[in-house]
Amino acid sequence: MKKASSYMQGYSLHHYSFANGSIAADFDENGWFDIMKKTLQMDDLINKHSAIMDKYDPYKKIGLMVDEWGTWYAVEPGTNPGFLYQQNTMRDAVAAACNLNIFNNHCDRVWMANLAQLVNVLQAVILTDGDKMILTPTYHVFDMFKVHQGALLLPAKIETPDYILKDDKLPAVNCSASVDNEGKVHISLCNIDPKSGQKILCAFEKFVPKSITGQVLTSDKMNAHNTFDNPNVIKPAEFSDFKLAGNNIEVNMPPMSVVVLELEGKLELTPLPEIKNAKPGINYNYYEGQWDKIPSFAMLKPLRSGTLENFVIPKENSDMNFGIQYSGYIKIPKDGLYTFYINSDDGTDLVIDKKLVVDNDGQHAPQEESGSVVLQAGYHEIKVDFFQAGGGMVLDVSIEGPGMKKQVV
Repeated sequence: MKKASSYMQGYSLHHYSFANGSIAADFDENGWFDIMKKTLQMDDLINKHSAIMDKYDPYKKIGLMVDEWGTWYAVEPGTNPGFLYQQNTMRDAVAAACNLNIFNNHCDRVWMANLAQLVNVLQAVILTDGDKMILTPTYHVFDMFKVHQGALLLPAKIETPDYILKDDKLPAVNCSASVDNEGKVHISLCNIDPKSGQKILCAFEKFVPKSITGQVLTSDKMNAHNTFDNPNVIKPAEFSDFKLAGNNIEVNMPPMSVVVLELEGKLELTPLPEIKNAKPGINYNYYEGQWDKIPSFAMLKPLRSGTLENFVIPKENSDMNFGIQYSGYIKIPKDGLYTFYINSDDGTDLVIDKKLVVDNDGQHAPQEESGSVVLQAGYHEIKVDFFQAGGGMVLDVSIEGPGMKKQVV
């Protein structure tokens, strides 16, 4: 990271949970616990890698790419050893859910995380035999977790009892949560204990749940799996073992289960200021100077000021070494999650209601960065800082949100 970070966009990390030579469906609780322990090491690996990356990449412009992960067993008897064909059980579903919760909770640094193979190899989501095909328990976990894709991470703190086997113990429950661009909150919960159910209390801040639906993936056997003769031994089912209690939800999770909840409700947001006599356009201040990063424009005196129709570079400017600060309000049509994009050459920041949403700072060729924020309908303060050093000159600001395709602001 110290010597090469300026030359890379991503850093690759591989981690497998090996099963000491046994096949996928041949194990007891010792084998179950062993895979869970190795799987949960992923969180420690990401934390330690991130600590080093943060030192040399504090703005998280380089992704940690976990582009090989999963469980790894001996090949199924009678299959080609070089093809790494293995069965997929309830144990693999729980391991997949643990990994995906970990990746979600580290999504500021983990930009990509993928099973190495899709079909018939290692922890595959699909198994085939001639013209037959089945979906594995791992497939169903991916299908349940897709609600987090393209959503905004919600910080989640969890206090959990331990899953204990002999003299060793692991946290029994892990989770991750997000809100999508329709304002729906999704919570994915995983109970790794194969013998004991867990009662979970979910408490919310600034969100009042009104209705809940859920899905569960579970089994009464640790090594249960889908076969070509019985392809639906493990599949998601409707889940309703929860109840609303004010701003809280009580959830009763079965042993060795994966639960995903969808909540609709109301975000408790700070009232917006009333803007009277708003007029189209954006105010700007123009500065000149030589910078490597966006300067503190508040400490500088602008050479001139004015109003533009949108975020465009004024026609009257120097060929290089100038900066512009844009300020005004943006009218948001409905409550929800909005994503802002900035494509610029050189550096740019976008701030909504005094909160940095997009960081595209520094000297660079045209590149696009994005950031998401939950906004309520109404006027929001918006500020864009831009500086031009030399070479090309680009500035485009776009928005995407509920019922709104990506478009120029």
